[in-house]
Amino acid sequence: MGSVELNLSALEERYGRLRARDPRRQARMLASIEEHGQRDPIIVVAEGEGRFVVIDGHARVRALKRLRRDVVKALVLDMEPALKYRYQKQNFQCIITRRSCVGKPLRAAGAEDSP
Repeated sequence: MGSVELNLSALEERYGRLRARDPRRQARMLASIEEHGQRDPIIVVAEGEGRFVVIDGHARVRALKRLRRDVVKALVLDMEPALKYRYQKQNFQCIITRRSCVGKPLRAAGAEDSP
């Protein structure tokens, strides 16, 4: 799966405000993107005509906006609606519990939550 370039204005950041922010980390990311460009794509899910929900990469999006960039490199996940909901719910649970879910397998839609 390759990355695509999306306009920042096409992104929906409904989960971004739920993320913990570290000003020092954000400053390092901003400096890195300014010097080297965006290296890693964000992850989005298509939602409607030309709109995308950011699943991973909120800090990169904030940095790109502060640098007044217009586009972002992104991986667009194509998921069925139930699976998309499940992924977003799992991502939200990781955010509110402040645990890392990177690299963890996506649980199937309808699967019971385990502690």
